[in-house]
Amino acid sequence: MTQDLDKRIGVALTTASVSADIAALIAEVEVALPTAVKAVERECIKAYDPTVDAKKARQALADAEFVRDRLQAALAALQARLQELQAQEYSERWHREYAEVEADCHEVAMKLREVYPTAVSELIDLFTRQKACDAKVGRINGSAPAGVKLRLREVELVARNLEGLTRDTPSITKELRLPDWKESDKLAWPPRQTPLGVLVAQGMGAAVDHPGDNRWQQRDERLRKLQSKRQ
Repeated sequence: MTQDLDKRIGVALTTASVSADIAALIAEVEVALPTAVKAVERECIKAYDPTVDAKKARQALADAEFVRDRLQAALAALQARLQELQAQEYSERWHREYAEVEADCHEVAMKLREVYPTAVSELIDLFTRQKACDAKVGRINGSAPAGVKLRLREVELVARNLEGLTRDTPSITKELRLPDWKESDKLAWPPRQTPLGVLVAQGMGAAVDHPGDNRWQQRDERLRKLQSKRQ
């Protein structure tokens, strides 16, 4: 292990570093370590050679083992430091992203709070006008003079450029459900309708209020009108 590498490892482990720098040092140590291991093997063979000075051989072997062990210790320390820095950097990135997403969510939430009630109100007004217009279309089509083939299409068909609605192309405006902003368990659209049974009961009650020989005819006529209105 060169003095430069040893010095850089010491600096990296004792001062502020980034994970990329530590990873680069780990790569250098992993390259140097096999060489150090082989150096220990060579010096070990020399140490038992009777022709070599024993004191020098012992010192060379000790030096080689020291370099090997120091590299192994440095590698373990660098790997631990790398994990620490990676966890720290990940946490910092996560908190930055958290703040960005939080700000984005607040912005979108404010926009939703602003847009939804207004949009629902505008849609309800539009659907109400559509319903009235469709009723006029039905009346005009149903009262066309004999021989006249002109027929009007309902509002949604005109808007969507359709000739008719099918199972694969269902109505948007008739199927749409818009929850109330403040009480989302209730619907702002479509409006709540009085059950037909209630209308019938009301019609029967009204018929009783007009006794006479033709009260049954009056009741039937009133029920017919109520059912027509309901439809």
